[in-house]
Amino acid sequence: MFNDKLNILMQSQNVSNVKLAKALSVDTSLVSRWRTGSRKPGKNSSFAREIAAYFLRRAKTEEHKRRLLDITGMNTELKTTGELSLDTVLEEWLLSGEEKSFDESSAIDSFLSGISSYRKIDVAPAPELIVPLPTGMVVTTEVLFGIKGKQNGVIRFLSSVIAQKEPRIILLFSNEDMEWLFSDRGFFLTWELLMRRVINNGNKIKIIHTVNRDITEMLSSIEAWMPLYFSGVIEPYYFLKYHKSVFRSTMFIARGVAALTAESIPEKADNTPYYYHTNAAIIDELANKFDYFLGLCRPLIHIITKNNFAGAFELYCKFEQQTGVSLYKASDFSPATLPEEVLNAMLRRMNRDEPFKNKLLHIFKVDADAFYRNVQSDSITEYIELPEIEDVRAGKVYAPFISLFDEAGIFYNVEEYALHLKNIVHLLEKYSNYNLFLCSNRLPNVSIKVKEEAGALIIKNNSPCVIFSLNLPDMTNAFFSKLEKEQYLLPEAERSKDYVIQTLNQYCHGLLRK
Repeated sequence: MFNDKLNILMQSQNVSNVKLAKALSVDTSLVSRWRTGSRKPGKNSSFAREIAAYFLRRAKTEEHKRRLLDITGMNTELKTTGELSLDTVLEEWLLSGEEKSFDESSAIDSFLSGISSYRKIDVAPAPELIVPLPTGMVVTTEVLFGIKGKQNGVIRFLSSVIAQKEPRIILLFSNEDMEWLFSDRGFFLTWELLMRRVINNGNKIKIIHTVNRDITEMLSSIEAWMPLYFSGVIEPYYFLKYHKSVFRSTMFIARGVAALTAESIPEKADNTPYYYHTNAAIIDELANKFDYFLGLCRPLIHIITKNNFAGAFELYCKFEQQTGVSLYKASDFSPATLPEEVLNAMLRRMNRDEPFKNKLLHIFKVDADAFYRNVQSDSITEYIELPEIEDVRAGKVYAPFISLFDEAGIFYNVEEYALHLKNIVHLLEKYSNYNLFLCSNRLPNVSIKVKEEAGALIIKNNSPCVIFSLNLPDMTNAFFSKLEKEQYLLPEAERSKDYVIQTLNQYCHGLLRK
């Protein structure tokens, strides 16, 4: 229905009732009634067209448009539909299904007429019919009950995978409550140990996460998998068009080994039967079902580790080229603000061949070009912790991003750090959209960059280095909201640009003092 679709669009782009009402020049209460379903635009109204146009305007890049059309299920139509008609396609999607209300009314009238005109009909006795009962394949399936049963089934499933001589691709999905994993500390430690052995044996994992969980539960789930994500052999996905159901499902599958499945009702979880399958035909069919589901999903997190670090180039460039309000928190300044002369000096010290250095130089150029282009129209805010002056003098301060690609690390010297400081001051004075706040960072080895409506990059700078790219809109919004509030944790006097510029100048003077 219209209200469900409008809610999906507004949640995916983090649009409030006030923001949409202002764009359409209508009262906020009208948007509220649209969202609850108590009102909907008239058949000849222009509101659906205006709503479609508004969300398409917010989709500033091709990637944004693709995400928008993924939500509506119209991505295939984009290939055959001209650019000018996208708003029409989105409008038709918003209104599609509304005609059902008229069909339902007719169906109700027909149903009532059927009752009204019903008369008893004498039916002759039916002749006896003998039909042979069909038979199916007889298989043995074990059943385990409740949360304890699921835990025992998982232990047996993972142990069976570990026992195999050849590595497998493990398929995992469960939208059941996470209590089965976290409620028993002893089981969790056993699960973690078994999962590590599964990974060490060369198995790979494809997992579909559930987006109907709140952000706290989802992040807790991902955190539990974090040591395994660092292996680089896990591919996490999510299904964007999830609709809440009375039932919950579990599918843990390893082709040729075993599968653990269940359909449950949350209120009756203690009695849920979990089916442990070992029949090859059943396992194959379950895997085919999972593969179909996986084809409807999108990657939840792109993970770059030392095993596939070449992918960092494309990932970073693609992220930086997207527009939008940007927030950055780290213990170092952003790579985009690094002066070119300092970058060239660092590249000369890098223990890499020239083609690799040229790739890095290209990344920094893409980053810098995107910064100077975006700062013209979008706010760019950085939260930085200045290092101790003695650490800079001792050559202990890592250079941003470039150090990821050199095992020994690339460090600033005093003159290079001073030049970077001076460039930061220049940018703060020149661009009103560029802001920087000086604050503490309790995770000095982690850098976070978030772009509104685009995604988030989380970079672990020390060994083992890893880059996480988050794509789920709700998760992006959660990180964005957290970083946006950082400045308000500072004393009011320290939030002004003048204070920051003065502090940076004083720091630079102290750094260069002999």
